[in-house]
Amino acid sequence: MLDWIVVALVVLSVTLVFWIAKLNAKLRLINDALIGQRDEISDARDSQRRWKEKAEMFGASIHHLRHGILLLSSDGKILALNPAASYLLNLDNTIAWKNRPLIEVIRLPELNREVSVVRRAMQQKEPVVELQKFSIKVPYFGNTQAVKVRVGRIQTSEQQQILVSLQDETDAILLDEMRREFVANTSHELKTPLAAIKGYAETVELAINDDPSAAKHFMSQIRVQCQRLERLIADMMQLARAQSADFVHTISNVSVLEVIDQSLTSNLPVAETKSVELIDETNLDAAAEPNAFHWAYVRADPEAVLTIVNNLITNAIRYTDSGGQVFAGVRDADNHCAIYVRDTGVGIAPTNQKRVFERFFRVNKNRQFAAHDDGSGIGMAEGTGIGLSIVKQLTIALGGEVSLSSKPGTGSEFVVRLPKATASESTSNTDAAADN
Repeated sequence: MLDWIVVALVVLSVTLVFWIAKLNAKLRLINDALIGQRDEISDARDSQRRWKEKAEMFGASIHHLRHGILLLSSDGKILALNPAASYLLNLDNTIAWKNRPLIEVIRLPELNREVSVVRRAMQQKEPVVELQKFSIKVPYFGNTQAVKVRVGRIQTSEQQQILVSLQDETDAILLDEMRREFVANTSHELKTPLAAIKGYAETVELAINDDPSAAKHFMSQIRVQCQRLERLIADMMQLARAQSADFVHTISNVSVLEVIDQSLTSNLPVAETKSVELIDETNLDAAAEPNAFHWAYVRADPEAVLTIVNNLITNAIRYTDSGGQVFAGVRDADNHCAIYVRDTGVGIAPTNQKRVFERFFRVNKNRQFAAHDDGSGIGMAEGTGIGLSIVKQLTIALGGEVSLSSKPGTGSEFVVRLPKATASESTSNTDAAADN
């Protein structure tokens, strides 16, 4: 009996060991499966995090784009719209556009029509031109702004979407208009003296035998027109050099007082011919306090600074009537020297003040400039319309800025701010000037 009990216990023990081993094997399998699922879940979370980061980066990039971006579903509903698109389409920032049909949110017939063409072709599985380009006029605070539109489709393995990109064309249109105006003005400025030279030359041929004095007069007029052409070509070349990125300036410490004195001296004969008084206000202040302008040195190209001051003084004389005055001087403006030229001339209307620095722009194109020739060959000829453009471009190239204040009938003041030389450099220049 005891033997059977022992045998039964042994069998039971073996059975328990077998089932325990089998259970442990199953538990190991379950544990391995759980570990695998945990790793998969972790990988999925990492992947989700990466995609979320990419989506956020993409969204931030779209948000800060200057071009407008409009993403539509295949049925024409708005999926994404960045602030630039909202601005270019003149949409209210508070309007709800998410998942709404384009035609309900944006009421621009031409845009909706082109998007509908792409949608219809997509639905009918017809070939679509990948990029449709056109321009629209968007009402904007009583005016219109030109917007270039590109409509294309985005094809993925699961769905198709429509991408609309928008670009402000205002600057491009303005640049194109300025380019056309420049070509027209250049042609006109060249044609006028050439036509005069041709007419005078033909007259000289007819009068050279019968009326030598008249022929001599017309020859002098040919010389005047040739000088006008020379000035125009020289100004255009100087403006081109000032605007060129390859133009190299010779930078040194320049005495503003010396430049002003040199420019006023060279312009004095013309001013006297027109009975315009030139006043150097730096001399007046320096007489009261000899060391008043120890700081008046700039880091610039000497020829460029002289050209700037010359053009400003010449322009002031030209637009100042007989008996008027032109003042030149310099003010301390922190890290800059503010060189100014002020006149008591005709002044400039507010509507024209923003355009005076454009090439060939004249405040009054009908104004006639008298030559005031006294026989010496000195005269106040009509300007080329490029002088102030040269002033602006040279000032910008030297790291400065130019401004204008004016009232019609009371005169104008142009101010050019250029970077100062350092204190030690100014002191050494002052000492050198004193020794000389």
